Amino acid sequence: MAARVLLERDQELELLARLLDDLGEAGGKVVLIRGEAGIGKTALVREFVARHSDAAHVLLGACDDLLTPQPLGPFWDIARPEPSLAQYLGQGDRSGLLQATLELLGRSLRPTVMVIEDTQWADEATLDAIRYLGRRIADTNSLLLLTYRDTEVDYDHPLRYVIGGLQPADVARIRLGRLSVDAVAVLVEGIDVDLAEVMSMTGGNPLFATEIAASPGEGVPVSVRDAVLARTARLSDQARETLQLVSVVPTGASRPMLESIADTTADDLAECGRFGLVDVGETRVAFRHELTRRAVDSALDPARRRRLHAAVLGYLANESDSADPARLAHHAHQADDAAAIVRYVPQAARAAMAESSDGEATAHFRALEPHLDLVPMSERAALLTDWATAEFRVDLGEAHRIWAMVVDLCRSQNDEPALARALTSAVRTALNRAGPQKAEALMREAAALYERLPPGPDRAFHMSERAWLAMMEGQPRRAVALAREAVEYAEQVGDELAAIEVMDTMGVAMVWMGDSGGLSFLQKAAERARAGGYRGAESRALHNLSSLSWRSRDMNTAMEYARRHYEMVTQFDWAHDEAIARAEIGMNLVRLGEWDAAEDLISELLSSSTVLGPFVPLLEK
Repeated sequence: MAARVLLERDQELELLARLLDDLGEAGGKVVLIRGEAGIGKTALVREFVARHSDAAHVLLGACDDLLTPQPLGPFWDIARPEPSLAQYLGQGDRSGLLQATLELLGRSLRPTVMVIEDTQWADEATLDAIRYLGRRIADTNSLLLLTYRDTEVDYDHPLRYVIGGLQPADVARIRLGRLSVDAVAVLVEGIDVDLAEVMSMTGGNPLFATEIAASPGEGVPVSVRDAVLARTARLSDQARETLQLVSVVPTGASRPMLESIADTTADDLAECGRFGLVDVGETRVAFRHELTRRAVDSALDPARRRRLHAAVLGYLANESDSADPARLAHHAHQADDAAAIVRYVPQAARAAMAESSDGEATAHFRALEPHLDLVPMSERAALLTDWATAEFRVDLGEAHRIWAMVVDLCRSQNDEPALARALTSAVRTALNRAGPQKAEALMREAAALYERLPPGPDRAFHMSERAWLAMMEGQPRRAVALAREAVEYAEQVGDELAAIEVMDTMGVAMVWMGDSGGLSFLQKAAERARAGGYRGAESRALHNLSSLSWRSRDMNTAMEYARRHYEMVTQFDWAHDEAIARAEIGMNLVRLGEWDAAEDLISELLSSSTVLGPFVPLLEK
């Protein structure tokens, strides 16, 4: 599997090889190889040793994370194949051991590479030995490779004193960085995982990425979870409580929050940071990797997790009136606080809609559905209307279901203006999901209501949708007549959106009648929609411009509008519109004779779960 490949470490391997080649002239060196846990320090050392095992004598030792470390632990590893060292260890002759090791490092027949891994866990005797050897390394024919987790070696760690006592000229430093997205893509190649999510979870840590590739769909791999929890087990109770609190705040916790909820002190934060799990900033504390956060969070008792979320919710709600509603909604759900869910989720959903993030908005609304009975009846219709509006960009089937709920609610409340608008709004999804008879029935009922309702923007919207329905039913002349009447009325009452949408309908109907002048109406609709910030109307106009330009055999213009449409909708999470835009591009590629590119795109679309409606028969041809 590709996950075993050592990626983006060529420069470090070249440096080590150069240091090895220069030993005869430059003398021995201590090489400090540092980086976070899982970054690939051991993998780098093993690759270097494997490449140069014939040219150098290799001695391997490692420090262990033991409650009571074995004195000179790595030297016991080194001594197994070196009897000359074993006798001194057995006799407890530390002075003899150091002298014999120095002699090994000074042999001139071929250079020696001595490796001591995880020196952040080195015992006192091992640190003394490293200091002794390091101060004499220049007179040897060897490289002394020391690996350590720099996240666990803070300013007062004993290893710092050892490093600080070495001659700068005798030291080479290598700090391993995280992998790029291209390298992680190689690690997970052929695995059914989302690359962006892997990068988000791992931050480019090769060990974490490799473990996810080895167990796709598992969430937090067991191996990662065990490794993270082994580190948390070494924390004090207070530091562990702080870490658990941070784990339920995905964006990171402010220091005032930690102090308020968990009585966290600077020492607690320093302890958490020392173990390499979190970054401790001046004002905020956050996990270094999303995967480690999830590992800690997944180990929480469910009741404790709910309590922590409730505490965070209470803190955020009291902290400021400007708290992010999405964060409040998240903690309300996790705390299983129904009253808070009903209070904050609609705010979060509407904030997402304001940013055209309809996918996020619908996720909020769907999570609210089990608690709809707690929403006051006076607010429920408006909430469902917003939900259906957002769903229209994400899932037409869901939008159809929600509009039906809105219609039923408005009927039960005898609210004729709201019912008329709901009936009209439900027409498009009804035509797609229930057929033309249902759409016509809804439109007729709405028309009967508008006959006795006063004039206003809602009537302009209704007139616009009547023209659209006539066009979709194959009556372009009637559609154009209704559209002209609707445009005049919309301009009269000042409903810009209705005017734009009916201009779009008129343009399409005119082209269908063979009048290419309809394209100018579509262009005006797109321009006015962009100027007014009506993104949904702009999406429809660009789609229609692309679809209808090729009817005039203007393939390049059709492709230009298709690409503009795609660029526009990909700014938002409009799954349905994005799929339609990609289908437009695919069909235009076919018309332009770019077969290979078209086949790749169309095959991907046909294998997806996105509903493309009338595009599917065309794509399958």
